[in-house]
Amino acid sequence: MHRNRRRASVRILIVAASTVGITACTSDARSEAGSVELSSEASTYFDSIESTLTLLRGPSIEAADGYEKRLQAEQDFYASCMSDEGFVYEVPPASVAPSAVKYVASWWSLPDVELAIGASFGYVQPIEELVSFASKSYASLSADAKVAYNRTLDKCIAAGAASGAYDGPLDPISFELEADLLGALTKETGEPSFAAIRDSYATCIRGFGYRFTSPFDAGDAVESALSELGFYALDPRSQESKSLFPRALEVERQIALADATCRQQSASDVAAILAPIAERWLDRNAEAVQAAVG
Repeated sequence: MHRNRRRASVRILIVAASTVGITACTSDARSEAGSVELSSEASTYFDSIESTLTLLRGPSIEAADGYEKRLQAEQDFYASCMSDEGFVYEVPPASVAPSAVKYVASWWSLPDVELAIGASFGYVQPIEELVSFASKSYASLSADAKVAYNRTLDKCIAAGAASGAYDGPLDPISFELEADLLGALTKETGEPSFAAIRDSYATCIRGFGYRFTSPFDAGDAVESALSELGFYALDPRSQESKSLFPRALEVERQIALADATCRQQSASDVAAILAPIAERWLDRNAEAVQAAVG
């Protein structure tokens, strides 16, 4: 299974870390998307982080398959529960599953303006995709019957969660290693060495009209903005809610764009601080990583 390639990949962060040096700022050159170009050192580091995380997630195929089975078990439970209550629940096709391409806002992830423009955080799109599934049995119900259907489905969802009917272990060792690595990187972002970067980011974000001060708060900012828009107050299956989807998705993307742009301004300095942390983590966990991905 390409064991030698995997073994070489385990050390990719250490190689990248040695090339990263402190820089005053990134280039002021801007692309058509309005982003600041990353220095070559920062690009190397963030690419290495992504490669290492991909390596750790490699053994999770079995876990992902288990997750898919759990999702199927959930849907089967809902169908059976609804049938017992006299309703027909049509299991949505697999294509309705939320898109895997989502924008991630964090200090360690690549500040990708292009992705910010094209993707979203994943708050709106899964709901939009689910309600766009045309269930003929639901569509044929009267207004009162739809209310009863929705209430019954909510009860079935709660009953399924309480029953443990589709619980199962989904976290292999590689997931724990990934969490530990990201935890080490995240902890460093709260240290005094990161203060100037945090202040610069907060100032930049205010320039976009937002008040959050860390990438980790971007998700809360999205939820707050969607709440102000009235997105969560509506029945997602209502026409009013459906008409709001394009605006809600744009809210997500604008916050993602602000985050990506502001993080790019300090990307080289972020890489210079986090690369040694990642290097030390790999030194401590090399054997565990090798065992997990072997």
